[in-house]
Amino acid sequence: MVCLRCQLAFLFCFISSAFFAQVSLVSEVTDVRSFGTTHRVYFQADSGAEVLSLFASETHPMQVVSTASFHQELGQGSILPMNGLLIPGSDADSWFTIGEPSDASVASVGGADWNNALATFDGGGGFSCSGDYGGAFYLTPGTSQSVVSDSGLLLGQFTSTGVVSVQFNVQWRPFGAQGAVESTNLTLTLLPADAGCTDSNALNFDAA
Repeated sequence: MVCLRCQLAFLFCFISSAFFAQVSLVSEVTDVRSFGTTHRVYFQADSGAEVLSLFASETHPMQVVSTASFHQELGQGSILPMNGLLIPGSDADSWFTIGEPSDASVASVGGADWNNALATFDGGGGFSCSGDYGGAFYLTPGTSQSVVSDSGLLLGQFTSTGVVSVQFNVQWRPFGAQGAVESTNLTLTLLPADAGCTDSNALNFDAA
């Protein structure tokens, strides 16, 4: 039986001869409803690091796909808007973000493949971009909501009844550093809730 625990994917990025940064994607389950299990995905790095963008390119595809459809709230887009966590239904919707948008709105730029991927995701399908021009979600450098805390930085929420596969590429800057780092091909598998888990610490614990 599948028990709902955070999944981890690690990548080591060489920044300088004296510094290695261990980064990861982690997830948590925030709700389980008839239309799916709601997962939130976070980027973890040393506290104080700043995330600049979440991007796709021809050599480094970005995708969030599921074996089932994604739940999308009517009238809400693929990017969590400013103060979007206060919008009714946002706790069940599927969306991308960089941090909790209280200071600035996350911008999006990309070619046709990127825009098609957004449109498909907005309609409940998977997001997959690997075109020549790629694309990115980004924030202006120095935005406070892009700073990684001890618990990580929120990058998205995805609700589905299926198994969700995530592949992210993150451009970020270590605390106190001038240059940016690209951590690519970070992967994560998000499992749906199912009955029969005997782990008392899991959200879907079933003593029976």
